[in-house]
Amino acid sequence: MLVRCVRRLASADARDRVLILAGQAFIALIPLGIVVASLSTHHDGDAMASYLIRRFHLDGEVASSVHTLFSNTREDAGGITVVSVVILLFSVNSFSRSVRRTAEMAWELPKGGVRGTRDGLIGVALAVVITCAFGALNLLAGGHALAQVAVAIPQLLVGYLGWLYVQWFLVTRRIPRAAMVPGAIVGAVVQLAAGKVSSIYMPHVIESNAEKYGVIGVSFSLVTWLVIAAAVIVCVAIVGAELGRSRIGDISQPDH
Repeated sequence: MLVRCVRRLASADARDRVLILAGQAFIALIPLGIVVASLSTHHDGDAMASYLIRRFHLDGEVASSVHTLFSNTREDAGGITVVSVVILLFSVNSFSRSVRRTAEMAWELPKGGVRGTRDGLIGVALAVVITCAFGALNLLAGGHALAQVAVAIPQLLVGYLGWLYVQWFLVTRRIPRAAMVPGAIVGAVVQLAAGKVSSIYMPHVIESNAEKYGVIGVSFSLVTWLVIAAAVIVCVAIVGAELGRSRIGDISQPDH
């Protein structure tokens, strides 16, 4: 089983899936975050910039570049057109569909149909909530090593519960939740590890790219961050399916 998991994770299909999800996430989720932030705050709509600066402890010109990239006032938000909103919604739906297909392919399930669209959006929304919860707990802990260790426990709990339902919705509830338990454990652990690695690795990447390329360098760094997030999704889908199937047998079946 372990060998099969490693082979599937190392396959070209898995690598391609990571890059596809990361690219679609950049197109869909980053603009969505900017729009939501600009419409939901009374000041400059740079909540995402402030989060990234605090999350990765950025300062100076690097922090200024991040603010410039996400700078957007409420007056600017008024210029959002219906066409822009429609394109954004299509992008979000496309990303959701790709995430759902990643889970369905891991479980060797056919497409979920119309119900799959709704459940896929719910699953992606839950994954975003989990990521935000992890980030909020990291900010709460600050840079103190002991506090970071302390928040790891609630992060693992949030990750376990979240990934249990994320997987379930992504497979359009065609697999019993009991089979999702191994994937939920893997998801919580992998996301925690990815968060710690990002805290160490991403500040250097953002600073280096911002110094070399300015504002556009921050965009390059965000793609790297999203690649890590996409790798977590693919890892959970593949390993969770393999471990879940081994627990209860091959229970995947067509959607009736």
